[in-house]
Amino acid sequence: MTKAAAKPKDLKIAVSSFSGNTGKTMVSRHLLMPRINNPEYVPVETINAGEEEGTTFRGQQWGALQEELMLVDSAIVDVGASNVEVFFRLLNQYRGSHEEFDYFIVPCVQESKQTQDTLATLDALIALGVPAAKIRLVFNRLMPGDTVEDCFELVIARAKKHGITVNVNAAIEENELYQRMRYYKTDIPTLLNDGTNWRDVLKKARSEADAELTDKAIAHISMKRLAASASDNLDEVFKALALS
Repeated sequence: MTKAAAKPKDLKIAVSSFSGNTGKTMVSRHLLMPRINNPEYVPVETINAGEEEGTTFRGQQWGALQEELMLVDSAIVDVGASNVEVFFRLLNQYRGSHEEFDYFIVPCVQESKQTQDTLATLDALIALGVPAAKIRLVFNRLMPGDTVEDCFELVIARAKKHGITVNVNAAIEENELYQRMRYYKTDIPTLLNDGTNWRDVLKKARSEADAELTDKAIAHISMKRLAASASDNLDEVFKALALS
């Protein structure tokens, strides 16, 4: 007998880090949004804010944002690096407002500057009074042959110092798919459910010497292949996060 898929949960999650280029938006859009029940996507950003869907807030608008969060069942708040410091400051000013979130997810990558910023983010969350049980780490861009234990030793040690549970299976593998999806403004569910016969499109594009469509068809064939393995990886990461 086939086991029924778990129903998506109602959750409010803040994805944040003091550092840029850790994959906050990728984690928000590709890991969390497809696996949570109909969430509002709220980017908190001033740089390139117009590129994102949803109502965009700036860090200093936390008062208005927290009131909106009270009216929805599920939300992903993607806090951009240009706004994170003021966002954290206002979380402290509106004492207890962190309770609007079920979880705070901190993506981290291996580079040294981002590692130091990750440590600072964990320290700041604990200083705000966020319970350790509500903080989760996502280890991003793990290269083949690398292990979380070796690549993120400092982050794991700091998390354990604060009593934050670490699951090394919450690791997103390096995959060129994410860069390509950003360029083509698509996502994994769309790719997996795409009924377009891109091989036929490619054949027609080549016969008509349409270079742009040829490139697009080739990219979509590759993306669909990559999407299957990426989806499996993200399923495992989401399971490892144990969000309930």
